[in-house]
Amino acid sequence: MSEIKCPHCGEVFKVDEQGYAAIVAQVKTAEFDKELDKRVADEKDKALKLAKLDFDSKYTKAVNDKDMEIQKLKAAAANGESEKTLAVTKAQESTRAEYEKTLEQLKEQISQNEKLIAQLTAQTKSMTTEKELAISMAVEKARSQFNSEKDKLRQEISQRDMQIQQLNSEHTLQMQKSENEYKAEITRLETDIKNKDTEKALELTTALSKVESEKNSTIAELNAQIKSKDEAIAYYKDLKSRLSTKMVGESLEQHCMNEFNKIRATAFRNAYFDKDNDASSGSKGDFIYRECDENGVEIISIMFEMKNEQDTTSTKKKNEHFFKELDKDRHQKNCEYAVLV
Repeated sequence: MSEIKCPHCGEVFKVDEQGYAAIVAQVKTAEFDKELDKRVADEKDKALKLAKLDFDSKYTKAVNDKDMEIQKLKAAAANGESEKTLAVTKAQESTRAEYEKTLEQLKEQISQNEKLIAQLTAQTKSMTTEKELAISMAVEKARSQFNSEKDKLRQEISQRDMQIQQLNSEHTLQMQKSENEYKAEITRLETDIKNKDTEKALELTTALSKVESEKNSTIAELNAQIKSKDEAIAYYKDLKSRLSTKMVGESLEQHCMNEFNKIRATAFRNAYFDKDNDASSGSKGDFIYRECDENGVEIISIMFEMKNEQDTTSTKKKNEHFFKELDKDRHQKNCEYAVLV
């Protein structure tokens, strides 16, 4: 659909493609008629100008020709005044006759041109009347189509309004239904929450009871373990109190020997680790460690001194009290290192 504004009333209306094409054709016809009128006027002016130029040319030529004849006659004036007068009169009459004949021809041509112009003007007026009538009919047809389309649109708008009202009613009912369902769901969820809270409280009470029971059981087990440890500590304290100073030292030596023998076969197959029994120099260490490579070449040697004491020992000593004697034993037994345990 295309929109067209009426030049008289200013109303805008829509026309279909066929009506729009008809109006466009009419507008093109109007432009063609306007161009035709302009060309007819131009042809008329051109014809008048050409006729005038032709008349002026012929008149000028005739006058020039006669002037030349007059000059010739004047040149021959010596032949006698009477002959001159006669020749001039004859020449003037001949020139006037030719001029009048030419003038009649031009008048006849102008009359024909005026008839042609009048005929073209009448055709132009007729075509203008037909053009205005066609435009008026096209405008009326377009206005009729516009009114029809407007009525049709009004009917569609009315139908759409009814559909909207119906949809609004359905939407209101649906909203009411959804609201009722929502309230019912909220009530159900609140009931579920209360039930869940009751279940959780019961589960919490049960869990607390279970935790308390497990806690009491664990405390009882820990107390039993503590009691067992205390008994073991008391036993070892009593054992140490029964041991002599020499027995205390020998218990550490025996412990070190036992720990070394556990891994001797796997980690120290080429090693020697045993008591130092040579006291010929006046003193001796506790253990000597020597290790050789696959060819029997010694690669490391260590003098070990084991020192232990009871908690009740009155004369307690520090590690540095034993360093000097240990270093002396290391040199006497040709050991590379010395270790105090």
